[in-house]
Amino acid sequence: MCGIAGMCVKDVDNLSENRLRAIGELQQHRGPDNMGILLVDRCGFAHNRLSLIDLTSAGNQPMVLGEYVLVYNGELYNFLPLRDELERKGRQFIGRSDTEVLLHALIVYGVETTLKCIQGMFAFSFYDGGSQMLYLCRDRYGIKPLHYTVRDGDLVWASEIKAIGQVKPLQIDPIQALYSVAGNAEFHHETTLFLGVKSVAPGTF
Repeated sequence: MCGIAGMCVKDVDNLSENRLRAIGELQQHRGPDNMGILLVDRCGFAHNRLSLIDLTSAGNQPMVLGEYVLVYNGELYNFLPLRDELERKGRQFIGRSDTEVLLHALIVYGVETTLKCIQGMFAFSFYDGGSQMLYLCRDRYGIKPLHYTVRDGDLVWASEIKAIGQVKPLQIDPIQALYSVAGNAEFHHETTLFLGVKSVAPGTF
């Protein structure tokens, strides 16, 4: 288990290392081995790492390769054959983590093709600095959480909703609360208990 979070802001004055660190500290329990912070353009990224595969610093995140940035939580079951395939295409690796394999795959194949070929449980954000495109992606079954809100021109995302609340105030959605109390199980893959806060639906980006 790891924790991912980040912001893309309309006004760069709303972006700071301190704000990202505050978000990351709320998710420290998800990844006690390392916390990484990165500011790029109008985006900021935070990652709490629980080291499992590659225990060295080569697996720390946010992981950067050229103009690309990845923060990832999960496990790819087929990362070794995918790594072999990428190496045959000339890609060179520094460490042994599945994070690095995922980053190279996203760069070589693009987001849509990569999501079709990876197998596992995951939630990640991938930033392409060249096109200034940010992608939020989640596994097919929604095993790994990923929540977001868009407010005042800012996008904020995190593994846990309370981390979003560190930056944007949270307000209970009375309709969702009513359904919850009544036990009517009104359920949608994107809704949460908080107004304006959504989950990335399983199997989508």
